[in-house]
Amino acid sequence: MSEDKKVQATAHWVSLVSCAAILSTIPMIVWVFHYSSGLDGDELEFNLHPLMMTLGFVFLMTMAMLSFRTHTFLGMKISHRAQKTLHIAMHSSAVVCIIMGMAAILKSHGRFAINNWHSGFGMMSLLFYAYNFLRIGGIGESIFSIFSATARPIFMKFHTSAGIIAYILGMCAILTGTWGHEVPKQVSDGAVIALWVYAIFVAITALGLVKILSVPQTQGSCEESSLLEISTNGSTYQSIPKHSRSDAGTTAVNATATDIVEEGLV
Repeated sequence: MSEDKKVQATAHWVSLVSCAAILSTIPMIVWVFHYSSGLDGDELEFNLHPLMMTLGFVFLMTMAMLSFRTHTFLGMKISHRAQKTLHIAMHSSAVVCIIMGMAAILKSHGRFAINNWHSGFGMMSLLFYAYNFLRIGGIGESIFSIFSATARPIFMKFHTSAGIIAYILGMCAILTGTWGHEVPKQVSDGAVIALWVYAIFVAITALGLVKILSVPQTQGSCEESSLLEISTNGSTYQSIPKHSRSDAGTTAVNATATDIVEEGLV
């Protein structure tokens, strides 16, 4: 398959995953507020758990990983700076949702217990996700950077791998919780349909994102996203792609920076 066809195929997968992640929230909201009486009453506080986990894992975490890998957000190309900002902001929002979801479990059941596949997948996912969120704060990276200049790319590989593992485990927890616990409890056909539609959207989202992450980033597919950007007072100067920089390319970048300084822009 040619590079153009690979890029086009990836774009289709990105659109599919984005739509599925957004649409997955609809049947969950319908189930919580129409078939489970919303969030009123002590007994129904548990409904906050699946709702917050859907927002945290299925929507926010998916969009955070998708935007960082593809340099796009909802079909729009974004700069590297915007990419990093969105990645951190959406993961931080996901953490808030996850904390609220786990608090609902604690208040509803009085304790955390690992007694089935759903809780097992969920707790393992939270452990990997907690590691990655601490890494975003720079704690682990700073420690590794003390010993070697090559520590950062090695650490980034661990960060990426742990993020993917946390995501897959979280999706497994959601699917086992939906099919294994909630569907058998329903007495309404509408509620069962809503949960099945929800589970299908979740499965499409998870499998689609794993498919996108499994495609190696080639030079051609990364060319646009790897442009060096120099922003000055709202203006952006772009140089040659990072992967194709040679001595001459480095000279051109330096010349561009020199021109900017001479023009009094910085």
